[in-house]
Amino acid sequence: MSRDRVGGWRAVPPSLVAAAGASVVVALFVILKLSAGFPFVFDDEHNYFAMGQLLASGEVPYRDFILEHPPLEVLLIGLCDAAFGSHYLLYKGLLLLFSVILGALLFLTVEGEHGPLAAFFSCALLFSADTYFIESTFMRGHNSGLVLVALASLLSRRQTHQWLAGVVFGLAFLTGLYAIIPFATFLAYQWLIEEQGKVLGRNVLEMLGGFCLTALSGQLLILLVAGRGYIDQVFLYQLYRSSGWDWTTQVIRETVLANAPVFVCGLLGLVLLRKKDIWHERLFLLGFVPGILSISKIFRMYFLMPIYFLAIPGGALLARICHGAKRFKPLAIVGLAAAMTVPATLSFRHYRLYNQKWEVPGVQELTETIRAGTEKDDLIFGGLVVPLFAFLTGRRVFGNALYTDIEMFDSGLLDLDVIRGALASNPRVKFVVMTDHGGYLSARGGRLNAVLSRYFRGVGGYRGAGDTVYLLRRVAVAPPGHAPTP
Repeated sequence: MSRDRVGGWRAVPPSLVAAAGASVVVALFVILKLSAGFPFVFDDEHNYFAMGQLLASGEVPYRDFILEHPPLEVLLIGLCDAAFGSHYLLYKGLLLLFSVILGALLFLTVEGEHGPLAAFFSCALLFSADTYFIESTFMRGHNSGLVLVALASLLSRRQTHQWLAGVVFGLAFLTGLYAIIPFATFLAYQWLIEEQGKVLGRNVLEMLGGFCLTALSGQLLILLVAGRGYIDQVFLYQLYRSSGWDWTTQVIRETVLANAPVFVCGLLGLVLLRKKDIWHERLFLLGFVPGILSISKIFRMYFLMPIYFLAIPGGALLARICHGAKRFKPLAIVGLAAAMTVPATLSFRHYRLYNQKWEVPGVQELTETIRAGTEKDDLIFGGLVVPLFAFLTGRRVFGNALYTDIEMFDSGLLDLDVIRGALASNPRVKFVVMTDHGGYLSARGGRLNAVLSRYFRGVGGYRGAGDTVYLLRRVAVAPPGHAPTP
């Protein structure tokens, strides 16, 4: 701790100043998120909310409902639902808490390796990143998984905590399979980077042991409870996901451009900085690039981890620039910190525009109509947006079919003829919620239009900036043995 005097006052420790600055960055991020509100938008997180309700009521994932990812996120939501009930804002509050924890973990990680000023700039890069601004809003496993990966990476950097790091990496793997990349990265570091002339073999064994304790034992437990469905839905299902090289390059290009400051600073830091501690991030990137290119269908949320890890060398590089300014160092710090407000402002603007474009229209009216027109044991059905109304109304979806994308039908996990038959003849299916676009069962796709036009009538249509939502009520039931026309 510095004891220098400045103008008769003891100098404030740089670590305290940087921590205060990082705290302001995180606090502003939270305030901006709260000021924009949390409207219901078209997103897969509603599937997780509805699955949490099913879990709280005793349903088992992979056996009673389809879940295409490892179960830790749904378990968390299910526990919250069982303890506190179904509260949308509770989950949004948890996401803000995840952001605060992530900021603290990032600061501690960078401060220990690159100093407090680098830690401040790393937090500024992360919390001004466009993709993090948007994706940190949704509860579908990636944010809790990122927190676990950040905690595990912090523990692993402190060479006496490898076993615990492996345990936490294993928990992250139970949130998303992508956690295998940072785990392999930090495991490789122990083999490839020597300390005092010795390969850290004991650390490798400790980390592997901790990972196996949670990840592999967790897999076995899931298989015992859920059976073969876990393999089919989490692993084999991925073989049916394909979007083509054009989609992959488009997502990568758009993500890099939208988050240019963190990518530019981070990649330059990886190249220009020679400090040994940057090897964690270099190895991660070497693993992430082939990993993301091998995935048949990618989304921007997959880039949360590289954005986090690139913020580390990016912050270190900006700190190095400030230190190199020598007597102009205070001016350089203020100038770079002020410059970070530009991407933060653009990210916040994009976040608000995103919410406005993709807000689900007519949520209150649709929810009230479904509740008033159904009993507790009645069912609803639909495409992209129906999980949201299952969550808000407490009504279950026919067959617990929360995911209705094309891969579900191609893989055989869902059967379109069975769905058509139920819509025609199952009197418990009282309402169908459809959207114009988005999803395999959209109104424009027309796959359910024949059966819907015969047995259901429109109650209302609600046009939004991004899509239109239609509510249909049952008016007739097919006689026994009748096969609906496709």
